[in-house]
Formats: sequence, structure tokens, C-alpha cells
Amino acid sequence: MANYPSHRWRLILPLLLSACSAVQPTTDTSGICIGNVLPAPAGLIAASDPLLLQNALGAPGTGKLCLGQVLIVTEHILVYRVWDQTRPESLYGSWWSFNKPGNNLEQYRIDNAICPEWSALDVVSVCQVKIGSKLVTGPGQSATCSDKLTYPPSPVNQIYLPNNLQQNLLQVENCSAGAPWPKH
Repeated sequence: MANYPSHRWRLILPLLLSACSAVQPTTDTSGICIGNVLPAPAGLIAASDPLLLQNALGAPGTGKLCLGQVLIVTEHILVYRVWDQTRPESLYGSWWSFNKPGNNLEQYRIDNAICPEWSALDVVSVCQVKIGSKLVTGPGQSATCSDKLTYPPSPVNQIYLPNNLQQNLLQVENCSAGAPWPKH
């Protein structure tokens, strides 16, 4: 500090402090994660909700997120969900993406660590997230499936939305009926 006049520190210090105060992703207990929480798209701002973050993070082998950041929706954004047509209620599940899925089922399972017994993944829908909703985004945790299949942690960012159809607590609206997926 001796080399800089005090008025310069008054200009620099707030910039340094704001950089340090950015919401930092939280890691699971193993500390083994691949990738990072990507910058939030337009229409989302950082928020704090430790319980929501805790619900989105998973231990190794359980799926969920490996790292996460809580965000609040400030303008309509679109999210995509691949789900199981034999279970229509699964349209309103908790796991989504900002990006439309490609057409490779096995790659999608790897990228999102989704065991075959969890979902047939045969329909894709797009929805708007309600303004004011909170979500968590971050790279995926590993998943251990019942048939000894294991998906490693993934750098692909996923979205956790705390939807609960039974309690009519949905964070999404204006959903498409769904289209067969993957397209052949």
C-alpha cells in the first residue's frame, strides 16, 4: 500500500472485494468433481439458499450435482427435460438442461449420469421457468446403477428445479407436450 496513494486504494479495493464476494460453488464431501459451474445465462442472478443447494448436491454414486450454484430467475428462460413417456408425471421432475439435447441416447446418459432404470428417456419437452423461481446449476455427480454400470462425474452442467407435482409446486410453466426422443 505504501506505493499507492490512498485515493487509488479507494478505487481498487471495492473491485477486489466484489471479485471475492461472488457466489462460489460448493463441492461434495469427496471433493472429486469434473468441470465447473458455468456462468449463468441472461435472466438469472446469483442467490443464496443453502437448503436448496444441499438438496441438489449428491454423494458419489447417487447422481445429482457435484458442484452447484443457486440462481433466481428474473426473466423467462427455457429449459429442456428428457423423460419417460410411460410415466407422464415425470415431465415435471427435478432435472433439466439449458440446452436442447442432441440425438444420442447413450451419450446423453453419460453426460447427465442417468441410469437406465431411472428413466427410459424417450420424450423431450421444453418449458419456461417461472419468474422468481430458484434453481441450482452445476456439473453432474457420478451415478452407480443397479446393473453394476457406473457413470463418472460429468463436466456437463445440469439444472435442479425443486418441482413437486403431488403438492402442486411447479417451477415450470407453458410446457410442450413432448416429442419422441431421440429422433431417428
